[in-house]
Amino acid sequence: MVVVYKYSDLFEDGRLVGEIFTEYPIGDLFHSGCIVATLKKDGVEIENSGVRFGDTGFGLIFTNRLVDCLDDVFDFWNKRRKDMAGFISRVSFHTGLLGCEYSKPGSDDWVFIEGKHISEKDIRKVSKNENVDGFHLVEEEYVDDELVSESFKLFDGTILKLERSEIGFKKGNRGVILREYEVDVFNELIGLWKKRRNKYEI
Repeated sequence: MVVVYKYSDLFEDGRLVGEIFTEYPIGDLFHSGCIVATLKKDGVEIENSGVRFGDTGFGLIFTNRLVDCLDDVFDFWNKRRKDMAGFISRVSFHTGLLGCEYSKPGSDDWVFIEGKHISEKDIRKVSKNENVDGFHLVEEEYVDDELVSESFKLFDGTILKLERSEIGFKKGNRGVILREYEVDVFNELIGLWKKRRNKYEI
């Protein structure tokens, strides 16, 4: 069960224009490492202070039209991600050395490879321009000749980046990345916006 907490109301000229909800009942939104949603009449801005794209700022506004296609987006990701290899950088609990958790395409098993590092130079990017199940594929990324990421352009120019264990949304200089275990919190916040948006003024 997902629980979210109200952080504050947003007022302009005495009018309620929105609310902020968080994943944890904490006092400092910027150092929490949690997902934060700013709910307003015309959209919900989602920030994940734990992760972001290197070339964007934190947070993306999900408009009504983008929210309406999220079920299809997540179904599409779940269908495709098992065909990708997974690489997650982390430290070995036993030795304290850096390495990667790795899962080969089609497998549910993850193994730790000590000393394995994935840098930008290890990623081969391939431009694409094709339709895949109604989504416009624009780029694939490979590590050691294994597919690790696919990027799709959505109807409004948002780039959808799919990886084995995370999904990202990027538009202009804004973006948000959700790890697999954060999707339930994201969906709870989106559902909350759908229920509460009519009470906000513009």
